[in-house]
Amino acid sequence: MSASNINQTEKKKFPYSCDKKKLFEMYALDMTSRQIRNGINAIIKENRGLPKFGKVMPRQIWHKELIEFMETYGLPRNYEL
Repeated sequence: MSASNINQTEKKKFPYSCDKKKLFEMYALDMTSRQIRNGINAIIKENRGLPKFGKVMPRQIWHKELIEFMETYGLPRNYEL
């Protein structure tokens, strides 16, 4: 087995929490950036009681928000729990 095949099969540990940039990196192979942004912003608004309309400024994603995103959209490729 070559080194490139080993890297392709190794799975990364799904993080406890992350920022939006890391979320975009994790799900880049599975979803468009618009889908990721709309999905996580809706979850953040719901969990933090933010107004329905307007920008979502928080960059850090809480653990429960990340888990809700993962439960809704699935585990990203190359990641495991």
